[in-house]
Formats: sequence, structure tokens, C-alpha cells
Amino acid sequence: MTSSEPAPRALHFAPDERAFLDDVLDGLSRIRKELPCKYFYDERGSQLFERICDLPEYYLTRTELAIMDRYVAEMAVCVGRNAVLIEYGSGTSRKTRLLLDHLDDPAAYVPIDISYDHLLRAAQSLREAYPQLAVHPVCADYTSDFEFPAIAHAVDTKAVYFPGSTIGNFEPAAMKLFLAHVADVVGPGGGFLVGLDLQKEAAVIEAAYNDAAGVTARFNLNLLHRINEELGGNFDLSAFAHRAIYDADAGRIEMHLVSLKEQRVRLNGSAIPFREGETIFTESSYKYDLRAFEHDAGDCGFRVEKVWTDERKYFAVVYLRLIEAGLFFLDLDVFEIVRGDGEVGFVAVVHQQHDSETLFRRGRNRTYLLRSFYLPVISRPWRSRRQCALREFSFRRRKTLRHERGCSQRTPKVSRNGRKQGPPTEQRPKRRR
Repeated sequence: MTSSEPAPRALHFAPDERAFLDDVLDGLSRIRKELPCKYFYDERGSQLFERICDLPEYYLTRTELAIMDRYVAEMAVCVGRNAVLIEYGSGTSRKTRLLLDHLDDPAAYVPIDISYDHLLRAAQSLREAYPQLAVHPVCADYTSDFEFPAIAHAVDTKAVYFPGSTIGNFEPAAMKLFLAHVADVVGPGGGFLVGLDLQKEAAVIEAAYNDAAGVTARFNLNLLHRINEELGGNFDLSAFAHRAIYDADAGRIEMHLVSLKEQRVRLNGSAIPFREGETIFTESSYKYDLRAFEHDAGDCGFRVEKVWTDERKYFAVVYLRLIEAGLFFLDLDVFEIVRGDGEVGFVAVVHQQHDSETLFRRGRNRTYLLRSFYLPVISRPWRSRRQCALREFSFRRRKTLRHERGCSQRTPKVSRNGRKQGPPTEQRPKRRR
């Protein structure tokens, strides 16, 4: 395709207004109010983020670009010849141009971004700069289900490019699921080139998310502005303030919007109350330890092939190659929760999986896996398999659920000679009639 040919429209799988409203109402109805960070990136939000990347306090983009400038030739060798390069959260594709300049006869470039207009402009700019390169833009939330465009000719390999440490926005359990999803996309022998923000002094991290010019604050508040504009909300932006704090124990920076007064916000016929000082959690960004990340990647069949860092060890670009596919296993963390109506239930968070393709399919067909990678409340799951959304639970695991819920098991009596009487502790107690 030459630059003079009309540009085809992007494949469009981005969330519609109904999904946006459902996600907002769901997040604001929780005990800890929250909003999905993917909705930051409308047209205005994408522009604000580009400004953030150029701020003096925001070391991430500057440091990653310096690493790319120095080592991009080595990265291109890792990706290989005749490769399809797939970029998640492509934005303006500024870093991608460095990589495309050094790739050996790339087969195609597939930028994926949730901001449609922003994506089309970037894709057209790349077509003009690389007229021999097939560019197939996809407008989608890359954590959801969407289709990849068909590539017209045979390719040697696939590689996913995920710069900017955006992977840090995933919770640890969801991050492993995302790695498994990438493994499905690239296939055995494929690669994953990812940026990681590394652990460092809290003051450096907090300054990056609390810039003196207030651009990050406007970026955060723009989420409320978008709700007002697109969903008919009546958020008073002057009644909320941006806050970013580093949680050293969790190893992540958290962004919140703080209510400056007691107030009620109306949205879609609902009145949402806010106490003074109450926050809306909007984003987290985990800072990584390279050894821990290598371990997590290995659980999903990836091997770390190359790591490039800056002199201060602030940031790393890592190339992972998929060695084994389909060897993932299922591991769960189970938490007891109390819903707003007072009913006690459980949320099971999936850590890893034995077959990522099957697990994602179950998420669509059986409500096995929700978009935010956790299960809905399961009321009294030990009573019946049919009441348990996780059909694959073993009997032992269901007993673990009972134990973690705090249901005490029968304690055996002990006779004077030290022998146990009655059923052993691991037996399931009889049902009460």
C-alpha cells in the first residue's frame, strides 16, 4: 500500500457507551469506589497523556527512549525477520518508529488502541512514513475479546510490543493472565517486548505522578469530565482533587480522586453519595523487580532472552520468547467479601491457568472470567457444585473455601490416652437439618 491510497478504517471493538456506563455504575457502587483506567484515553485524555510523557518529573518515557536509542538494533534482532509487530496501547507510536526503522522486512504492523480518532491519525502517519509496510489498526480494549486482522501473506513470527510500563496497570493476578493472553497471540517461538518501570526511591516515583504543572491532575480529572459529557453525569470537577501516593509494601503508585466535601452525584437516575475525603481509585502502576517478573513470565511459558536497562536501573526493556505453550496451571486466591446488601460471599482471583485460550473462552460463555479478571460473589459455594461458578473446583479446594470463610470445622475430642475420638478434622461436617 502506498501513502496515496485511501486508508482503510480501523477494526472497531472498543467499549460502547452502554459498556462504559455499566462499568462506571459498577465501580461507583462498590465499597471502595473505583473507575477503570482504560477510560482515561478519550481524545482529550490521550492528548494529556502525551503531555505527561514530556514532563521533567516523568522519567519513564525519557528513560525508555534513551534505552531504545541505544539498544534498538539488538531488540530488532530479537524480534526477527518477516515478523508481525503488534503494539498494545499504541498511542502516537513514537517509540515504535525507532523499532520499525531497524526491523528486517517486517510483515505488518498492528497498532491497538482504545482511542479511535487518535489511533487513525497515528496509523495514517505511519502509512505515510512507511509506504511499503502493511498497517492494520484495531480500535479495542486489549484486555477484552477482539479479532486480529488477517495478514495477506505468510509470516515467520509474531511479536507483541508493550512499551511504557503500561503492564504495571494490571494487578498481579491479571498481569499473569495478560501474559498468558500474549502467549496465545504470538504462539511458540513468538516474542514479547515489554517496558518495565523498576522499583526505586518513593520520592522519585511520587514526583512523576504529582507534577508541578498539574497535567497529571487534569488527566485524572478528565475521567469525570468524560462521564459528564458522554454519560450525562453531573460531577463538579472543582469538588474533587487528584492524589497520587506510593504504597511501598505493595510496590505500586496509586492514583485517586478525592472528594473535597460531602456531596451527591447523579448519573443515569442514580444518586451516588460521597463523604468528604472519600476517594475514587482510578489507577495503580506496579514497579517491578526483574527476578520476580522473570519468575511470573516463566510460569506462562516465556523465557527472558534479553534485558536492557539504563545506568540508574530506573527502567528496563525486556524481550521474552515463548518457549512452551499450553502449560499454564490454575491457581486461586480466595477472599471473603461483604456486599452492599450485607450478603457474605467470595471473590476468587485467578493467578495462573492451564490453558489460557480455554479460560478466556469460558470467560465469555460461562461468566468464568470477568473483564476485570475476578469472579462474582459466590454465595455458599460449598453447598452444591451447581452454585459454584468454578466448575473445576476440586472437593479439597471447596473445603479451603470453607476454611478461608471462617467456618470452623468440627474439632475431634481427645481421650485421656491421647487418641482422637469422632471424625477427623479434615472430614466435612454433617449438614444441619
